[in-house]
Amino acid sequence: MNWKSIKDSIYFEDGSLRDIVISDWSIEAWEKWVDLVNRKYKLEFYNGQTEESTDKIDFQIINQYWKGKSDLVNTATIHLDQVIIKCYFFDSREFENDIQPQEFRSIANHFRLINYLVDTSNLSGKTVFLTGENSTDEVLLEVSGKQVKYFA
Repeated sequence: MNWKSIKDSIYFEDGSLRDIVISDWSIEAWEKWVDLVNRKYKLEFYNGQTEESTDKIDFQIINQYWKGKSDLVNTATIHLDQVIIKCYFFDSREFENDIQPQEFRSIANHFRLINYLVDTSNLSGKTVFLTGENSTDEVLLEVSGKQVKYFA
């Protein structure tokens, strides 16, 4: 696929986000993912309890939230150059990240995202889906290991 086809079919700008989702997630998978992104990516972690940001995700804070010991939401912002991936940690059984299509201005941005999706798939041994916002039946692409399949 060329950049224009990818932009028009995946990163079209309609005011909605795109979701990165993996089904059948677990606390153990989250912990591995946190280790991966802390080690490999530039990020900002917002701790809802302290209302402070750091450059590493504190997994214990997230786990406390999931166990009901805190009701303050924590977020992570992963920077892939001009592209930002947002993670909210709402549920330990659901992996979902958000991206904004308007941030994708080049094929290089697309390949940065693909590398992140490959890393996440390899780490978890699961297929990663890029879908329309809140629409698991609108699969735009899937990544399983190093295999990328386009649906758009």
